[in-house]
Amino acid sequence: MSQFVTIQSVTANTPVDIYYCNSGGGDCQFVASVATFPFSFYVPSPYSESTIVIKIEDTQGCIDEIPIDITPTPTPNVTKTPTMTPTPSYSPTLSPTQTPSMTPTNSPTTSNTATISSTPTATPLVVFHPTADSCSSPLNLTGYYTYISEANLVPVVGATIYQTLLNGVLYNPLNGGGNTYIISFGGTLYQVVIDSQGKIVSFSLCVPSTPTQTQTPSQTQTPTQSETPPQTPTQTETPSQTPTVTPSFVEFLLSYGATICGSEINWTSKTKEEVKCDFIEAFDPLVEVDGNAGYYYNSSTTLGPGSQLYYNLFGIFFVNTTLTGKYVYGPSTYPANPDISSPPLYVMEILNGVVVAITNFDDISSCGTYVCPCLCYYFENQDVVGSTIQYTLCDGSVVGEPLSAGSKVERCIRAGSGDFSGGVTSIQPCSSVTICTDSVDCGGCS
Repeated sequence: MSQFVTIQSVTANTPVDIYYCNSGGGDCQFVASVATFPFSFYVPSPYSESTIVIKIEDTQGCIDEIPIDITPTPTPNVTKTPTMTPTPSYSPTLSPTQTPSMTPTNSPTTSNTATISSTPTATPLVVFHPTADSCSSPLNLTGYYTYISEANLVPVVGATIYQTLLNGVLYNPLNGGGNTYIISFGGTLYQVVIDSQGKIVSFSLCVPSTPTQTQTPSQTQTPTQSETPPQTPTQTETPSQTPTVTPSFVEFLLSYGATICGSEINWTSKTKEEVKCDFIEAFDPLVEVDGNAGYYYNSSTTLGPGSQLYYNLFGIFFVNTTLTGKYVYGPSTYPANPDISSPPLYVMEILNGVVVAITNFDDISSCGTYVCPCLCYYFENQDVVGSTIQYTLCDGSVVGEPLSAGSKVERCIRAGSGDFSGGVTSIQPCSSVTICTDSVDCGGCS
């Protein structure tokens, strides 16, 4: 039987990659890249039949593995049949700063024969639906929610429209008052009539209005009176029920950051111009660019503004309601991450799992010279022989100097430019002093 797991919170460099592993910490299976918590998922059999190890890895490569013993303890025979719900709480510390809290929920039921069954508790999933001012208008950044079990890719009469999502639970049904709202379902706009209880009363496809051309009337002739034949009533066919088509999905990749000037940069909260320039700099010189895998869109639609994104969990596709920020999208590079050598490239803006804008790099202003900031670093020779250190000063000049065995110096250098030869030398950024203009600013910073 599958096991339901909830990660309440994570203090880390998000998004983090989540895996579940066997009791020995091996044979790990990827679940999702997650930036917003709480986050819940199922662990299937046979993993759920013994101790589960949950593995969490952040963008800095910090990893923590948390074992979860899901075997319930039998309770002696009792006269009544109570239902006991123990909720073990796990508070692992993810080095250096992650502290996820994980709550697997087992519901063992004790009968007169002391037989215990594990009943996972399901948390309803929700979907975000952006709105528009008219059938011809772009999508707004605001919208409403429904439970995916009630209405997902299309409106459903009787489904409830909510205004607030909090910890996976929906609140505040929309008081529609019988008015019509323009709402996106599955990337398609609909005219939806909502009553005062938030229930969908009726809906229709949203058709953009087309201006009607005015014709010049021709000369009116006097009609000749003729006998009007009797009307034959037209039989109205009863429409047949439209079968539901199971959607198929297309995977694509996004990049969210890279190592630039020796530091990890996450550009999801930056401007479009900054995202483009960071991405270009990441390939000059070429370094590893971080990417998110496993995002999907409905193949019956074109990926663009209004597209609802999904994630794949054990072959089942769920609506993504958490992904938010600006990412680099390169349609020509799949199954690899976006690459500067494979245009076109785009900045994709996403809000609560819905694409709100896609901008071509060519339509974003050009980038100037990327200058790494000057930071305080210390060089420490930990060997019994001397070494030579090399670095770039703030003015761009390259300097080399000897460093005797067992000695240490502090220097103001371009971030990421430090290097050495000979000996065993540690190069570390200072923690007490950071931004600098000259090495005198870094005295004693180590």
